[in-house]
Amino acid sequence: MTKTKRTKEAKKQWVINKKQALADVLDTFLTQALTDPGKMQILTDHFRIANLYEYSMLNSAMIQAQGGTIAQSFKKWEDLGRYVKRGETARIHVYVPFQRSKEAADKLKKTLETTQDPAARLEIRRKIEQAGRIFFTLGPVFDISQTDGEPLKYDHNSEDLLKITYADVKTALSPLVKQAITEGPDAGGARGWCSDTQIFVSTLGNNTDMVKTLVHEVAHAIMHRNGEDNSTSRGGREVEAESVAHLVLTYLGHEPELSAAYVGNWAKQGQDYDKVQIVKAAEQIIKALV
Repeated sequence: MTKTKRTKEAKKQWVINKKQALADVLDTFLTQALTDPGKMQILTDHFRIANLYEYSMLNSAMIQAQGGTIAQSFKKWEDLGRYVKRGETARIHVYVPFQRSKEAADKLKKTLETTQDPAARLEIRRKIEQAGRIFFTLGPVFDISQTDGEPLKYDHNSEDLLKITYADVKTALSPLVKQAITEGPDAGGARGWCSDTQIFVSTLGNNTDMVKTLVHEVAHAIMHRNGEDNSTSRGGREVEAESVAHLVLTYLGHEPELSAAYVGNWAKQGQDYDKVQIVKAAEQIIKALV
């Protein structure tokens, strides 16, 4: 099927309509985010991961509001070693800056000399006056779910030395928790998270990183969400879960990167961690793996 080429005026009207539609979606999303703490967390989490790829908070909210996770232009995905799948169309739009250059302004001045129509001359003068100013227009981007290729990498990826696979660890640990264990490219700027109903692991890491994340989140489920005492601070809970992950991966023959720094940072914020419970949780997970 041949695509109908839009006229210049039709394209201009499309942009106006699209901007209005996006503005309405964004307004609804931000209203929810600013009045519902849960929605605000989604917005700030997405901003953290989007900011890693140099998006403004406005564009981050735009991506989230349009149902995206990590979005980039066609060319940017290529630069990152990924490609847009055949048949995919850009369903997300973000604001991109553009500037009318001096060269473009000079060309417009020459056009003005030969233009007689008063309305056209007025429009050309307006464009000349805008030379050098920065404007924003809508640019199409593709969500990571529309791409394939090289996995994206985070600074916290561990060296991939584990012999056991993430799939095997997931199978072994699933019976220990009541939550469903799922995976995907975006964990809200983190490597993973644990709620009352779900454990989520980011697929942006390598096998070792995913195993460590899963063990960390399963430790949260065992120690903090499966009916056990949850009176410790956030810092204490993170120290406990990361300590369990460190013990388990050390048992599997790999010393996880960044664990010591991670635990040290959280330990400063909460000293109420339980060493006995850490060892018990680690033992429970190790027994499930062997």
